[in-house]
Amino acid sequence: MDTQLKAEDDRSLANKAKDALQSAANKTMQFAHQVKDTVIEGITDAKITEAEQALGEIKERERRQSLQREYLNKERAEAVEKVAHLKAKGASGINKAVEDEGILAERVRRDELDSQNLKEEALRAAEKLANLRGKREHQGHRTSRDSFSSGKQIE
Repeated sequence: MDTQLKAEDDRSLANKAKDALQSAANKTMQFAHQVKDTVIEGITDAKITEAEQALGEIKERERRQSLQREYLNKERAEAVEKVAHLKAKGASGINKAVEDEGILAERVRRDELDSQNLKEEALRAAEKLANLRGKREHQGHRTSRDSFSSGKQIE
């Protein structure tokens, strides 16, 4: 009888040890998932911050480009006015004024192309930022769901 009781006690202790190990393994797994999710969240947040900064830089370049375009348009208008004035006077410097006006017109055209490129770059940066924010939101939902489901296993 003693051996039978001892064997039952040993089995009971072995089962308790097995349960304790399983519980510890589950808790360790849950902790590992939480660490992984936190790291992924941190990386995503860093990418979002980087994308926000890039978008801000593009917006600043657009603002400066807009100011430059205003200045060029003003300069061009003055050159056109000068050409008209010289034509009215019949002055000999008209060719130089026409050339200046053409150069300014070309600068305005290039500036408009640069502006269009900046707008496209800003759009791509905004799309990247939106995608990263969506990814972060999706990770947040997944993290909540994973924690909930792993919590059920531990209980």
